[in-house]
Parts: sequence; structure tokens; C-alpha cells
Amino acid sequence: MDFFAGPLHLVFVSGQVMLTDEGQYSETCEATGEKKGSSGLCPEQAAKFAAIFATATFLVNGISLPSGLFLDRCGGRAMSGEAMLHPLVGSVCGVARMTRHMLRRTRPCALQQRQRCSPSWASPSLA
Repeated sequence: MDFFAGPLHLVFVSGQVMLTDEGQYSETCEATGEKKGSSGLCPEQAAKFAAIFATATFLVNGISLPSGLFLDRCGGRAMSGEAMLHPLVGSVCGVARMTRHMLRRTRPCALQQRQRCSPSWASPSLA
């Protein structure tokens, strides 16, 4: 399992640097008024990144038991098929979510309240 958890540790550091440079969670520093330390993070911002890392580590380690049981019961070929299925399902769900979001932005009242909407080009002064 250490083989799979290794990239999490390596990628997290570079991802944290990138997110810090972009100002992610910098609003927590402004809200508390605390100064940034030598690492460039205020304590609240560092706590947010630590929580993300702890959650990711917990999930990677927590999935090892069900994955191992599935591998022992069904074999390597089924495990490979399942591993290929997860990104596919995630991609389909992501596309569906983005499509729904785009439709909400173009026709908000039709999707949310199920009422008839007048077109955006029709103004009451022209009618």
C-alpha cells in the first residue's frame, strides 16, 4: 500500500505550494488578522491544508481493505476492470454536472421553479 500512498505525499507538497501561490484559503488569514509565518502560511491556512492532507491520507489507507478483499475474491482482471470503470463513471458524472450547471445559468427559472420563463430578449416595455 505504500506504493500507492507515496504519490499522495509527493504530489501534496507541490500542490500545496501551487495553492498557496494562488492565494487559496488566504481569506482565513485576513479574517483572523494573523501574520504569515516563515512558510508563507498563517496558522489557519496551514490548518486547512493539514486537514486536506489528513483526509486524503485517511481515504487512501481506508480503501486498502475493501480493495484487497475484492482483489483476493475476484482476481486481478476484475480489479483492473473496476479500476478502469471508476474514472469513466467519474467523468460521466462530471460532464452531467457541468451540463446541468450550464443549463441553470442559461434558463434558471425553468429548471429551478418549473414555471414558464419569458425569453431574455423580451422586455416588458416592448410587449
